[in-house]
Amino acid sequence: RLCRKNRPYQQEALTSHLGFNLMVNPYPVVDHHFTIVGEKHSVQCFTEHSLMFFAMTKYMQGMTIFYNAPKCGASIPEHLHLQAIPSNVLPIEASGVDNPWLCRNLYFENEDALDIALMIENSHSAIEKLLGEEKYTRFNVIAKYADNKFKAWFIPRETARPNCYYREGDAQIMVSPACLELGGLIVV
Repeated sequence: RLCRKNRPYQQEALTSHLGFNLMVNPYPVVDHHFTIVGEKHSVQCFTEHSLMFFAMTKYMQGMTIFYNAPKCGASIPEHLHLQAIPSNVLPIEASGVDNPWLCRNLYFENEDALDIALMIENSHSAIEKLLGEEKYTRFNVIAKYADNKFKAWFIPRETARPNCYYREGDAQIMVSPACLELGGLIVV
């Protein structure tokens, strides 16, 4: 559905010089919610596109860009796509290093896109080695460019869904968190 040839004809897109198409999200959660789709077909893989991801945060200043890995909220894992919403909508953005949210995350801030991409990749690799997990699967990234710095929250995941999702009866809470929810925005 994200490739140009598979999109509904009504779905228009702006093409950026960075190789992405910018489209209005067909299922917006907040005002000015966009889907950013790779112009060329490629799978949802952060490490292959991390520099492009951070270039997009600088290109779209005033917006927060997020990446959901295939097993952590990506709705179409077979095609690279990101999402963007206005900056400072997510409560996690206000917290910086002092993060009161329940989700575990690593916060990075740096003036250089390559440095911050490497910090995230090294963190991901270290966690992967510790857990023996398969590559590119369980994490989310929320990022923006502000105050001449790249700011990113890397959120490693043990599972795609919390235990409460699998409970029965009144104990069941049907939530399958991705970046918006992990960033503190729960839409009901």
